[in-house]
Amino acid sequence: MAGKELMVVFGATGAQGGSVARALLDDGTFKVRAVTRSPRKKPAEELRRSGAEVVKADQDDEASLERALAGAYGAFIVTNFWEHCSKEKEIEQGQRLADVSKRQGLRHVVFSGLENVHQLTGGRLEVLHFDGKGVVEEYFQKIGVPTTIIRLPFYFENFLSIFKPQKALQGDTFVLDRAENSAVPPQSWAALQLGSISPHRATHGGHPHGWDGCGGPWARCTWPAEVPKGVHRPGDRTQHGQAHRGRVRSHPLPADGQDCDSQQDLP
Repeated sequence: MAGKELMVVFGATGAQGGSVARALLDDGTFKVRAVTRSPRKKPAEELRRSGAEVVKADQDDEASLERALAGAYGAFIVTNFWEHCSKEKEIEQGQRLADVSKRQGLRHVVFSGLENVHQLTGGRLEVLHFDGKGVVEEYFQKIGVPTTIIRLPFYFENFLSIFKPQKALQGDTFVLDRAENSAVPPQSWAALQLGSISPHRATHGGHPHGWDGCGGPWARCTWPAEVPKGVHRPGDRTQHGQAHRGRVRSHPLPADGQDCDSQQDLP
């Protein structure tokens, strides 16, 4: 590892960070410091056995972030709205990470962001788990941290958990729900593929204004035209259900034993 630059990966035991950490370890260009709040859990142990330095840090604890980023060339940074369901807290965490990155002199940050829907629609719509990340995107760039922004769409892996196809009441059909009369079919992405645009690629020619996961050359498709591996079994048939318009309550996502809901009025 002598002579290699250090790349820090936040959320290293999660979907995005885990994909990036594994890709960097496989590539071997950088030393990898995997950041997690649970360094003794199985995913962290697996990263350690693969050669990563595993450290404990919390995005609410500035001192731990200073230690995690000390001596780093760059970092992959992701925040998790669903742990607390607070736009304000996600902004605080993201801006704290930006400030520490600036103080530590990081030469490149890859930030997993999303569009600021509230700003884009002139305040007509508010999507809390998008808007906070959008604010943080702007802050990284405002304070002068060299940053590449990535924006990922819906995970295919969600079909194996929170959006698992439901068996129809009759027959051998499984139903994938989607928004009724969707004018623009949503794009989808396998989170495990994020390593293909890991910080190694970003630090060697990454676009300074960011990259949108729906517009890049990596594998993706419009769902639910394709059913992810592990959901579809030989002999199964699928159909696309229609969710009612109006007030939609998102499927609750568990976070450390707690659920939180988000509501959005569709126009």
